[in-house]
Amino acid sequence: MITSIFASEDATLYEASSSQNTGNDAILEIAKTGQISGSQLASGTIFNSRILVKFPITQLSQSLVDTYGSIPIGINYRMRLFTVEANEVPTEYSLEAFPISESFTRGTGKFHDFPVDEDSGTSWKYRNGKLGGTEWATSSFAADAVTGSMIGQSVSGGGTWHHQYGSSQTFGEVTDIDINVTTAVSQFLSGSLVNHGFILKRTGSLGIGNETNQEQNNTVYGSLKFFSRESATIYQPRLDAFWDDTDMSGTASLSQVDDTDLMLYMRDLREQYRENSRVKFRVNGRKRFNARTYSTKSADLTNFHLPTSSYYSVLDARTEEVIVPFITGSTNATKLSVDSEGNYFNFWLDGLHTDRIYKFVYLVESGSYRNYYDDGFTFKVVR
Repeated sequence: MITSIFASEDATLYEASSSQNTGNDAILEIAKTGQISGSQLASGTIFNSRILVKFPITQLSQSLVDTYGSIPIGINYRMRLFTVEANEVPTEYSLEAFPISESFTRGTGKFHDFPVDEDSGTSWKYRNGKLGGTEWATSSFAADAVTGSMIGQSVSGGGTWHHQYGSSQTFGEVTDIDINVTTAVSQFLSGSLVNHGFILKRTGSLGIGNETNQEQNNTVYGSLKFFSRESATIYQPRLDAFWDDTDMSGTASLSQVDDTDLMLYMRDLREQYRENSRVKFRVNGRKRFNARTYSTKSADLTNFHLPTSSYYSVLDARTEEVIVPFITGSTNATKLSVDSEGNYFNFWLDGLHTDRIYKFVYLVESGSYRNYYDDGFTFKVVR
């Protein structure tokens, strides 16, 4: 099972414009700028930006408890942001995500506002705007060192965070953020941490000239721009929750269809589903060509189940963007279940946008073969 929630608040903190709010901008940005000296940035001229993003975790947990009675065992959480543009980015770099340790006000500013918005919400220096006057802490952290911050080269601030619950992701060619934040979200749900959201940043927070500190060394890392919650696209920041809810009880009463040339069909697939629906989708398979027999019952009417390593994925039908990937391995979040009627999977439409057409694609593995089935199983999500 997999379900998603979208960001409720986000903003970019710019060190170079330390009081500017961008809480209503369509773009989120992690950038490192400065004066170029040869092939590097000159010391004393380096400025960074960081991203704040918050998700309605209580909404997600309540939905899970209402359905299952408790949070499913083994649940995982991944935070995803989607790239708009990447400039002068190296072939390999890393980003970190930490739970924020102080509250912030999103604000209504945009990057290109003139004059810049300094009062409506958070910035590199302030949590709630220059008018509110509450600065991010830069000293006097908790005695057990549960928080950390950054004293920038020019302006102190840049957010505060619980450093022991951080996660990181190393990037190559793909620049979309897809980072495991299970540890932090579990702390939110248990009440051990207050959900103030996440801060996303390059690695390192203290020290200058340390080559492992990607924020403060002299290496050029360029700019990464992502869609924000204000972008009005299907690429808004999202938090995916996924867990194994498979039921294989039907394998004892049904025969498995083993063939490298199968036909898959979905029973009762409708053209439209309302947003936030909870649906049990059924998918069955049979051999494309059945051998002739003298049976009085058609082989096409016999219930089979697909090989037990069969999975579904969800794509945007127009853009071919993968919305829900095949999640295999120990999690098995998109594995097909089997009951006495055949294969099925439960799916929550919470993470799908309205007025979009989506399609199901299937992966069937058995022995040495691995087949994909993209047979036009489309549906539209409506309000």
